[in-house]
Amino acid sequence: MYQCVYDTATSYIGRELRKIYCLNEKTKVGHEMKKGLELLKLDETNCFTKKTKALIMPSKEMLEKWIIEEAKKFIFCKFVLALNKDLHSPLTLAASIIDKKIDNNEKLLQKITMLEFLIKKLQHVNWHYGPINLSTVDLTGIEINYPLLTNYEIDSIIYNDDNDSGEEIIFGNELDRMINYYLQNKEIIDSKQSYGAVELRNWSQLIIDKINTMQPALQWLCQNDCDKAVLIPSVQEIIQKKWRYTMMMMIGMIMMMTMILKMMGIVMICFIFFGDLFSIFLLG
Repeated sequence: MYQCVYDTATSYIGRELRKIYCLNEKTKVGHEMKKGLELLKLDETNCFTKKTKALIMPSKEMLEKWIIEEAKKFIFCKFVLALNKDLHSPLTLAASIIDKKIDNNEKLLQKITMLEFLIKKLQHVNWHYGPINLSTVDLTGIEINYPLLTNYEIDSIIYNDDNDSGEEIIFGNELDRMINYYLQNKEIIDSKQSYGAVELRNWSQLIIDKINTMQPALQWLCQNDCDKAVLIPSVQEIIQKKWRYTMMMMIGMIMMMTMILKMMGIVMICFIFFGDLFSIFLLG
């Protein structure tokens, strides 16, 4: 079911990308597309979406491959990695709502299936040879928090700074700049009731209040003590690799500390030995 929804959304975005390609047919290959980009604009998303790169004009030979790749990138950034107002992505939300104390076996299986589907979408196959494949997975959202302030954006906010230059300031694609501006002008913005001021205040305050509550999926699973979800092959593999890496780091640090202690012992022995010789030389 989840794959069907994902494929339908990807197909729709693919059709829109084909329209954009036709509108930019005079653009040179390798140059940025400028026309028809509003076809991909998501109006009133009311959430945080990951920033996307500019569309680059492909050659006719690479058109079909380009459409598939760009459609997947768009769905990935704007839906799979999107964050709601609780700063949950679909992945972290799926991990946070698993509760083996309340959920029956059927409900628990549904939630774990959804979680496994989302984790698989984060995997990237580098190469495959028959039944063997090598894949990598981005741990952002799984083990590391999403970089909200630097890599995400919201719907544009137009704020009229009538106390300064009187010009309109547009916020949305630089959240760190928006937060800094709000904190520096908090009293002025809080006193205004214009739509732009209210939106700027609400979004800024939401980020300030919620950003420290963000947790990656693995932390939610551990917090909810969900042993069945931890047994998902991809999750289990991540935990095992992390454990092996941690063990290697610990062994390396122990070996390094042992070498340092040995070197310090040798230095102390040499210091005592040559100190005695120097004393004998002075007395003799």
